[in-house]
Amino acid sequence: MARQALNYAIDRHKIAEMYGGPTVAAPTCQPLLPGMLGYQRYCPYTLHPSPDGAWTAPDLALAKKLVDESGTKGDLVTVWGSPNEGAIPPQEAAYITQVLRSLGYRARLHMVSIESISQPMWAKFQVSVDGDWSPAYPAPSGLLP
Repeated sequence: MARQALNYAIDRHKIAEMYGGPTVAAPTCQPLLPGMLGYQRYCPYTLHPSPDGAWTAPDLALAKKLVDESGTKGDLVTVWGSPNEGAIPPQEAAYITQVLRSLGYRARLHMVSIESISQPMWAKFQVSVDGDWSPAYPAPSGLLP
């Protein structure tokens, strides 16, 4: 429920703006790109889901309800980000941390250089804002193992 709560609370328009705005980024709820095999515009994590599957707005009331029901409100959550991950804006991790706080978590931001992350560190990650979502081959299997 806690992961669903974060999905409902995220303002995907804000994140798209961090990546350069509507000319280069669009709010979405799935990793598959339009035109890829299996792509279907679908977004359940939105206020007033629309028949066309578009994301409309965060649903903070539902997100807070899910956090309450999960029994995790007040838990410490560490968000990991990197100030030097070229494709990921560093402010995205700070935004996710702020959203978690608004949901009632004791969220803290931990920024580390991507080069310093070791395999044992990955096991500690609760939330991370990182990675390259560019598939080596343009197929769903390149994004969804």
